Amino acid sequence: MNTGKFVKYLLGVTVITLIVLAALNLVLPITPFLDFVIITLVLFILFTVLVFFLGQKTSKGKSGNLFLYIIMINIFFKLLGSFALVFLYVELKSPESKMFIIPFLIIYFVFTIFETYFLSLQAQESK
Repeated sequence: MNTGKFVKYLLGVTVITLIVLAALNLVLPITPFLDFVIITLVLFILFTVLVFFLGQKTSKGKSGNLFLYIIMINIFFKLLGSFALVFLYVELKSPESKMFIIPFLIIYFVFTIFETYFLSLQAQESK
């Protein structure tokens, strides 16, 4: 997958995520957690871009194991970072409701699916 196609898909995924979150706001009151939603979305976008470029660089390399290591490190840091983000939000903001986790999970799953998609394309290109 080339960079231009990745950027188009990333924009599409981001817009779809925003539409889903706006629709969710009609059903559940997530507006009080808008700061957390924006921070989460921005961090996942940045992390996705980082993983794309690392994957692109390692998939073209001679060592196929390096690409596999990038995928494993991605999973580890994404989980660790997600736990840290939620923990910090709860500690710093002490939200009255636990509803903030729903938009977080939506963002997490959408971007995880997108990362899986483009990493699988990069893996196919590396063969």
